[in-house]
Amino acid sequence: MSCEVTSEVSSPKSVLSFVDQDHARERAEQLLEVFVSIMSESTDCYTRFSIALPVTRIYLLLLGDSPSSFVARQVLDLITISLNKSKSFSRKFELVSGWTVLKTTLPRVWDSNIHSAAFGILSDQTQDQGTVVGCSQILPAILSSLTRMLVTVLVTQGSPPQDIEVNENGAYYGPFEFETISLIWSNGIEERSTAYAEAILEELVLLQSSCPTFRQLFESQQTTQSYIQAFRTFVTRLASANEISQNHIRICEKLMHFGLTLSLDHSVVGPQKREVCLLLPLSV
Repeated sequence: MSCEVTSEVSSPKSVLSFVDQDHARERAEQLLEVFVSIMSESTDCYTRFSIALPVTRIYLLLLGDSPSSFVARQVLDLITISLNKSKSFSRKFELVSGWTVLKTTLPRVWDSNIHSAAFGILSDQTQDQGTVVGCSQILPAILSSLTRMLVTVLVTQGSPPQDIEVNENGAYYGPFEFETISLIWSNGIEERSTAYAEAILEELVLLQSSCPTFRQLFESQQTTQSYIQAFRTFVTRLASANEISQNHIRICEKLMHFGLTLSLDHSVVGPQKREVCLLLPLSV
């Protein structure tokens, strides 16, 4: 007599890890902040990280196409760490177009924290000889941010200038590197843009007066032309504005102040000095 025993053994169920999808962005930003803190505090951790991975590309991946202001600030902090620990980082970051990416990205998320980090990269105040230029490659991003702030101040004042087109989403297009200036009407947008523009101009004037190596950056005609373009954009559009506010007047004074220092600086070539001088009467 045969006895057949059938044993039904259930297969083990797959163990699924539960991922909390709530507040994913906030959690990711917290993790990034911790990562930046570790890189800042531990030279050994940074060394291991830089050996294991291409830090320049990792920074661009962290930045992404449309970062928040917080993420952009954290990436700038990582860049600062790398600049302090590696003399070759600036060149390596340039090879992956990192500085160009910052030039197009930072204007969209500029705020007081980005301002502090960007100018911290530009100027080095730890030197015995006083303030010197730390990393000049960040200056184009600063000047692009200035241009964006200046245009935003004007287009929020009323109707857009004639050389800006409006699409169906209310986005204004103009002849700028960043292509689009989104006009989302919200409380304080003009005040914030004015404050950011004034802060940038004040910082430029201070560096121009106190840092010889900063003045040398304007030996580059491309750098000087970036400022001239921002200056010209503002004063020519202001001429057709519906009204001129105190914000406009203060910005004009600061633009004129820095422009005057450029027109008197031996680092600036003659033709560009004349361009600046032609703009000065328009800002009065």
